[in-house]
Amino acid sequence: MIGSNSSVGLDKNEESRGAFDLWLIRADLFGNILHQKTIGGDKNDFPSGIVTMANGNLLVASTSKSGISGEKTVNAISNDTNHAWILEIDAVTLDIVSEHQIVNESIVYPNPASNQINISFTEATQLNKAVLYDLNGKIVREQNYVQSFEQAYLFSTKGLAAGAYSLSLVGDGFVKRQHVVVE
Repeated sequence: MIGSNSSVGLDKNEESRGAFDLWLIRADLFGNILHQKTIGGDKNDFPSGIVTMANGNLLVASTSKSGISGEKTVNAISNDTNHAWILEIDAVTLDIVSEHQIVNESIVYPNPASNQINISFTEATQLNKAVLYDLNGKIVREQNYVQSFEQAYLFSTKGLAAGAYSLSLVGDGFVKRQHVVVE
């Protein structure tokens, strides 16, 4: 999955839905495109991550400013606010099985990470610190953030041992925890 704002051309066989869309590609081991699908609404829809679910379908996370349009059937919260748009996609047909919208949620990617973790919020949010714990609950790394409302933050994983960790995000009025893997 990648993002695209292109029309039909070269390898892309579907028109853009809006300013920026999700472009899903299913390819064989040789890189030959077997199937592709452009998914999005009338405004920016940026891909954030993709995982394979236990049922074989794909869980796709993106940020979106689009209202009901194109393939998007859930309305935008406001015209100026990104929100998380979560899609369950059939891995063979690349059709949408279900979609959900989450307001002011955090998205942590890539997972697994090698040198850094990107922390994105669907709205500008005050993140005070991010704390990485090992599986024994010991603090491995802590990073404080300057007082500013941002939508994106970086957390360095450079030099950490490969393995599973728990990342705690502490902000004004919230604490969120997510499991992450470092390669």
